[in-house]
Amino acid sequence: MLALALMICLSPCCVGLAQAPGCSITLQQDTAMVGQPVYAQVNVPEGVPEDSVSCVWLYKTGSEWTEIPALLAQGQVQFTPDDTGWLKLEARLHQPDGTYQSCVSNTMPVLHPVSRISCEITLTPVDTEEGPAILAHYEVYSEIPPEDVRPYWIGEGRQLAEELDHSAHSGASIFLPEQDGKLRFMVETRDKNGQAVTFEGGLVLAHTGVNKVRRIVTDAMLKEKVASVAEQCMAEATDDYSRAKWLHDYLARHARYDFSYTIYDPHGVLLLGTGVCQSFAMAYQQLLQAVNIKNRYVTGLGKGNAAWDSHAWNLVQLDGKWYHVDVTWDEAGGHLYFLKSDDFMKRSHAWAYDLYPKAETNYKPNNP
Repeated sequence: MLALALMICLSPCCVGLAQAPGCSITLQQDTAMVGQPVYAQVNVPEGVPEDSVSCVWLYKTGSEWTEIPALLAQGQVQFTPDDTGWLKLEARLHQPDGTYQSCVSNTMPVLHPVSRISCEITLTPVDTEEGPAILAHYEVYSEIPPEDVRPYWIGEGRQLAEELDHSAHSGASIFLPEQDGKLRFMVETRDKNGQAVTFEGGLVLAHTGVNKVRRIVTDAMLKEKVASVAEQCMAEATDDYSRAKWLHDYLARHARYDFSYTIYDPHGVLLLGTGVCQSFAMAYQQLLQAVNIKNRYVTGLGKGNAAWDSHAWNLVQLDGKWYHVDVTWDEAGGHLYFLKSDDFMKRSHAWAYDLYPKAETNYKPNNP
């Protein structure tokens, strides 16, 4: 079959369409945009004159299809939609007896061009007369009008499980946690095509310490703390071994185990001075990453007080080899669980051995 049109679609986004007797249609995109031209290639059998072929765009912007005549020139047809909806092209091959055969392209959606939507959110702990609170500032950058922006607080954890909507469209919202737990500030909007877009301000953690004082910490505060500790480590330790040890000792000195079993995030150990094993392991992981030491976060079981329980620790790579580090179990002091082998750890730890790198030996500083 020789096409009347000489233009061949080479674009990777061209879509092969359903065949109809006697002709075929190729659209050069699978989605049309309002205000932007749509191109189609009409291929008919050899010997069929172009003036015996008519084309119509079938355009649906409401409940019914509308026929819009199209000019076929050298096998190509184009159309610029002016509203959202659905679009397809029909080519009709007219016969001498007044009848015609036709082929129809696939149907493509017509959407608004979506401009980039971004949202800047800052979270700041503040003191109020009622107690510690968290202040959120947000600004959405897009063509979306303000009434289409919905900010809200959502609670996580045991105490705060329901959605908490305390904000208007003023660009700021303040929330006073009545209990310890996790919070997240969310901003939800929609693009011109009605697709939901959600932005998250990061984790907010409220915790009351043994001194009965509630503190509120954020992801931004954690990021600053990690950078500060890493900078101090790099200044005082000169190689990967000494840096891994320095960070291990830093956490052991500055944090204690959370026997209330409520703080699982790295914010706890690094900002509140307390956390469970996950908090220690996540904090150590982030600090190691900040000083460019490769490591893995490990989950498994630990046998403490003759009973197995869920546990977390780290694998650290030094000189191309892997070693276990359990900062939580060294929290009271010492290095009993620092840079240990699989065989050593299996006495008191269990994990999915096939999912993690092998630690074949204990680390020896002078003979790795």
